[in-house]
Amino acid sequence: MFFHGSKVSSSQQQTLETLRAEGDKFRKGMPDNMINRRLAIASGALGISVAVQFLYPPLMFLSVIAHMYAALPYYKRAYKLLLLKKVNIDSMLAILSIGCIGLGHLMLANIGLVLAFLSLKLVQKVKKESDEHLFDLFKDIPHAVLVRIEDTEVSVPFNDLKPHDCVIVSAGETIPVDGIIIEGMASIDQHVLTGEARPVEKEMGEKVFASSVILSGRILIEVRHAGTETTVAKIADILNKAVEFKSMTELRAERLADATVVPTLVLAGLSLPFIGTNSALAIIAAHFRHKVTTVTPISVLNFFKIASKYGILFKDGRSLDLLHQVDTIVFDKTGTLTEEEPTLGQIYVCGEDDEDRILRYAATAESRQQHPIARAIVHAAEERGITLPPLDKADYSVGYGLKVLIEDKVIQVGSHRFMEVNGIPIPAAIREAQTTCHHQGHSLIMVSANQYLIGAIELIPTIRPEVTAVIRVLRQDTHIKQICMLSGDHDVPVRMLARKLGLDHYIAEASPEEKARYIDALCEEGRYVCYIGDGINDAIAMKHSHVSVSLRSASTMAMDTAHIVLNQGLTSLPVVFDLAHRFQINTNVTFALQLIPAIIATVGVFVADIGLVEAFVFGWIGLLAGLVNGTVPILIYRLKSLMLADSQAP
Repeated sequence: MFFHGSKVSSSQQQTLETLRAEGDKFRKGMPDNMINRRLAIASGALGISVAVQFLYPPLMFLSVIAHMYAALPYYKRAYKLLLLKKVNIDSMLAILSIGCIGLGHLMLANIGLVLAFLSLKLVQKVKKESDEHLFDLFKDIPHAVLVRIEDTEVSVPFNDLKPHDCVIVSAGETIPVDGIIIEGMASIDQHVLTGEARPVEKEMGEKVFASSVILSGRILIEVRHAGTETTVAKIADILNKAVEFKSMTELRAERLADATVVPTLVLAGLSLPFIGTNSALAIIAAHFRHKVTTVTPISVLNFFKIASKYGILFKDGRSLDLLHQVDTIVFDKTGTLTEEEPTLGQIYVCGEDDEDRILRYAATAESRQQHPIARAIVHAAEERGITLPPLDKADYSVGYGLKVLIEDKVIQVGSHRFMEVNGIPIPAAIREAQTTCHHQGHSLIMVSANQYLIGAIELIPTIRPEVTAVIRVLRQDTHIKQICMLSGDHDVPVRMLARKLGLDHYIAEASPEEKARYIDALCEEGRYVCYIGDGINDAIAMKHSHVSVSLRSASTMAMDTAHIVLNQGLTSLPVVFDLAHRFQINTNVTFALQLIPAIIATVGVFVADIGLVEAFVFGWIGLLAGLVNGTVPILIYRLKSLMLADSQAP
């Protein structure tokens, strides 16, 4: 904080901005090795001052030299600010340092400097800047892609792609560009962008996006956007622009302490002619800035340790402060509230076939696929103990669905659209089942043999088993007023899930940008938002939220973006909020334990003739009390763990 006592010229303003940047860099971005070196020098100066005080006082100058060298950065910035008639926390520490040396209280000066560097070292551990280096968006994109030039297929470096090139992408490959399909059809997994669990079927004239994966089929894409111009790359660009704003948020303890720096210096300066140098320095020494920023990180680190025992990773200390203010929780749907892999529902049988045979044919056809629906069908067959026959690659073809030769029968597995394209009639009962499944948000996979539909398999979205209980517990938190859901999935399954979980609001078919706009709208209403997501499509919304949470199984981008990562699933989400509320109480007590001795010492200067030494003693008492208070939560946790272990012992 700076004291604006006079107007400055443009050149002075530029100098002031430079000093402010240098000060921020010193306090927030000083390398660990530099902090350690200066802390070691200050500690050495303190050790020398203690030793020579009782052995050979004339050598005290060695401690003075070491002290002034360690404090040199503070002296330099304080002097430059003084030329501009400005002051800040560095000025206060420099004044206290020089004043203590001048009055012969070198030991006190060294203790103050040690605390200053110790606070920097501890704050470094909890003030982690947001990571500006997102994971490599193109890690799954090949260095070379297949391009059709006239009637020839040519391998071209990915970086050389340009608009209107024609790129060939086959099953199992990642689409490298945004573009339009001009030939072929395919089943595409694009849940990393939309959040939709079910693969989408696309054909000529439809759009496709980079980072989507071809599950089956082969398509020719006319390039519209490549490289940094693709949709997924633009998401990364938005995130990088948001990083700077987020990293400027300061810890609550620092803001509260900095706000009192200027009043303290003003009071000391005005009082100097009446109470003398010693008492004026006592007012400065009573200030709690470096004490509170020494104790608060210890409290933060202890709560981090407790969180880790529950499988919760806090990536910075700001989250604990902000979580206490959260009144709105927004969930992503797919991968967060639901599992990616659906579960088997009803098997509809046509004619004289039976359920196991239909499932056997479908599982055999899907056994080479890796998308969630394929895994669900194969897993269902395994649970029923169905043995799958070997599948010859030569008898395997793909399009909107799958076509295989099994036991001399042509088996086709896919959607109703796939069956219609292949001229396979769909009975009225199956069409009715299709309509019912659609309204319920379920998928229906049809199976045919030799051009006759033999049945259909219903797949139901799987709600994570812990979700219902987690939301019930969150509802009991009086701070939380609203629980919502955003999804890129279709309206029907989103609406059904929102109704089943009793959510307050939902939005379906939302793009990453639309999710972010919804979060912005909530923030503009004055709400504090916590967003829980797991995909690339959630990353922008997570950045725009006050607090973001991701699961351990989430995409790399989601985990990089999130402030908090849950390693044991959503079960630990209520614990996150409970820890935040307890942390708020703990830090309020810690702050009071620093503030009260400071007030007593400051008042005592005027009414009880308290001097510099007594002011330091009051500060140390507050510091010790704050350290004890900050350590109590981890001690209580360990005690409870021991008692639990004893109760479970044989």
